[in-house]
Amino acid sequence: MTCRHMHGLQFLKAVRDEPALAKTAFVMLSGVANDTVMQRAGELGANSIIKKPFLAADLKHRLEALVHELTGSSIEWELPKRA
Repeated sequence: MTCRHMHGLQFLKAVRDEPALAKTAFVMLSGVANDTVMQRAGELGANSIIKKPFLAADLKHRLEALVHELTGSSIEWELPKRA
């Protein structure tokens, strides 16, 4: 798989087409997350899509939910405090 000059949907498709990576959890971060992109990401197998800009807390909650959804396990961690 060559990743140079791919946009997110192309990269997601390449990941899903690669047998060794096909079942890897995929959280897509997109600055162009319109309805068409979101629908296509779902069709290609994105587990989640987050629109940029986003807060670290939103990403944290989405990852915790995804881990729980995929494994039934719970994870929680603290975000680093800013100095």
